[in-house]
Amino acid sequence: MTTLVLCNVGNSDLMVEGAARGELPRQARPLAVRLNAERETYWARIRLPILTKALDYILAQGEPIKMIILFVSDQDKELAGEGEWAKDTRELGKLVKEKLLKQYEKQGWSPKQIRLHVIPGNPADYDTMLTYFEARLPHIGSYYDSESLKVYLSLTGGTPAMNAMLLVVGNEVFGPQTVNLYDARERKQPFPLGVGRRLASRALRVALLTNLQTYQYAAALALLQMEGTVLVDAHSTRLVLEALLTYARDRLAFNFADAAQALDAALPHAAGPLKDRLLHWQNQILNPTETDRLRELYFSAEIKRLNHAYAGWLERVFRFQESALRHAAVDQRVAFRGENKEYLDLDWVQAQSGLADYLAQAPKPGGGVGLNPRRSASRPLLRALLAFLAEQRDDDRLRCFLALSDQLESLAQLRNHWVHRNQGVQLAVLEKGFGDSLEAAAQTLTQMFQLLTNVELGPNPYDAINAQCRDLLEGGR
Repeated sequence: MTTLVLCNVGNSDLMVEGAARGELPRQARPLAVRLNAERETYWARIRLPILTKALDYILAQGEPIKMIILFVSDQDKELAGEGEWAKDTRELGKLVKEKLLKQYEKQGWSPKQIRLHVIPGNPADYDTMLTYFEARLPHIGSYYDSESLKVYLSLTGGTPAMNAMLLVVGNEVFGPQTVNLYDARERKQPFPLGVGRRLASRALRVALLTNLQTYQYAAALALLQMEGTVLVDAHSTRLVLEALLTYARDRLAFNFADAAQALDAALPHAAGPLKDRLLHWQNQILNPTETDRLRELYFSAEIKRLNHAYAGWLERVFRFQESALRHAAVDQRVAFRGENKEYLDLDWVQAQSGLADYLAQAPKPGGGVGLNPRRSASRPLLRALLAFLAEQRDDDRLRCFLALSDQLESLAQLRNHWVHRNQGVQLAVLEKGFGDSLEAAAQTLTQMFQLLTNVELGPNPYDAINAQCRDLLEGGR
């Protein structure tokens, strides 16, 4: 573990034992000048009450200190004015560093292990301090391995603005491994503030909620696994939340078996309505029907569209169209060979009067005519087969379904064009190819589903899953 100590330096960080009231200047800059000029008189009597208690506390934890950083101010005299400029602590900080090296010489610290970082602006201005620490602290952190870094923030010296912004930005940058120390004059040692944990928890919660909002379940799960104890106090709640995020991730990837199994880990820790919902979601993907799979494809496509992931959206629209055509063929009692219905049953094809001749005259996607029923049952073959049955059976519903499917054909062709090219998929090109907005394309998918299955799509199940995750997160504080 690498331990850093970050301290704001103010007038109260250095005192001279036994000095009479009015004997020494109160402001930091003239005080430093005086102490340097009269070292023989004052050096041995210099005390560092705030930093001494903080460093003694940290060393008592058995943690060797790698680096101490003292934040000191040094404003432009002309801009700040004589009075404010006199309060700056840069020169005082140099004395503090020298005294620390002497006082803790048994620690073997080198001068490079105690560094002064100069604040060039007004240390009493909150905006200035926020801007300064937002730039400086990530730079400091970049020199160390974040996985093995522990940072102590001494939040007593310096101005209120310095301490407030060091607290906020420090916890944001360094995360849960941050310890916030506050000192009070009457106490013999500083005490850690719980506000750091709450700040870290709040920032992490915002990140996880953002992941949920965009259906980024793998990212949300990784965050929970890394920072679970900060995000959610209750162990059982963490287990349920982790299982539910795993379920959502795997379900969205069409890995239904692992998704269903993931919820098994949550069920022993759930009761009442929560358990009922978990069982309901598990049941939705146990032994899914073709209708279930088609519904999942629709919502997966919608999520890609909402996240502007157009390549993923285009791929799922292609899969939806092919799956819907196959679903329609099964409904029309078309016979297939193989468990996955990859090939037409040739005996069935021969038994349908006129079908073989019809397929021989059907147009090929790349030009020419003739679709071979011995080949795998592709979209063009399925579409031609269904068109033949619609005419043979005078099925207006099937004709309407095929008309909707044909609206997607230009998108399917774009997919085939892009899949062999290392290029991005642009919204404008998709809308131009489809001839309307992607919202309209989503409506076409909806109409195809309802016409084919005679049921409503229903609400997006992932929105209900997200709502449950948010409830667990809020209840687990």
